[in-house]
Amino acid sequence: MKLKHIVTFGLVAAFAVAVTAACVSKKRFTKEFSISSNPPGAQVLVDGAPVGNTPTNVRMEFELNLDYPDQGLIRHEVTVKKEGYLTETKSVYHNDPPRVHFEMEKKEKEKKIPAPAPPPRQP
Repeated sequence: MKLKHIVTFGLVAAFAVAVTAACVSKKRFTKEFSISSNPPGAQVLVDGAPVGNTPTNVRMEFELNLDYPDQGLIRHEVTVKKEGYLTETKSVYHNDPPRVHFEMEKKEKEKKIPAPAPPPRQP
């Protein structure tokens, strides 16, 4: 008799877990973004992974949790890098326009400060 109750309880628990998991409404989709920069030729990283150089098109996957909107992947971090320019990052959200443009700013060249002249020699 005990075994029957344990098996029944196990089946009811498994069913409850399955129903709970099925109740979470998720929406998954991909969206293509056109990434450009001025000047062109900057390395593009999405969430830290290299995906090409500007200009380029990138398909990004998004997941929305419709029951809990604050959970799920609803944005990506797009970074552009180019020698001689400041690195820039933008958050790209699922409902953003499909064009992401970066106006890159030149790095200021470091000014070399001359070393002080050595003191005159004393005889």
